[in-house]
Amino acid sequence: MDKKDRNFQIYEMRKKYYMTLTAIGKRMGLSRERVRQIVQHVEDNLKDYKNVQNLRASGNRKNNNAS
Repeated sequence: MDKKDRNFQIYEMRKKYYMTLTAIGKRMGLSRERVRQIVQHVEDNLKDYKNVQNLRASGNRKNNNAS
């Protein structure tokens, strides 16, 4: 399992299954603080991804001239 998969699995445990930071930490062998940091990091990445998708969807292709 690579780091991205593990981080997303931790994020899912927290948000989808409503597990506590302590419970996730015990299961994954991490501290509560490290679990909190990972969840925050994944949330930030998801927000950035959604913002990029919104920018791409709202662009007007006729006015996107490179010159």
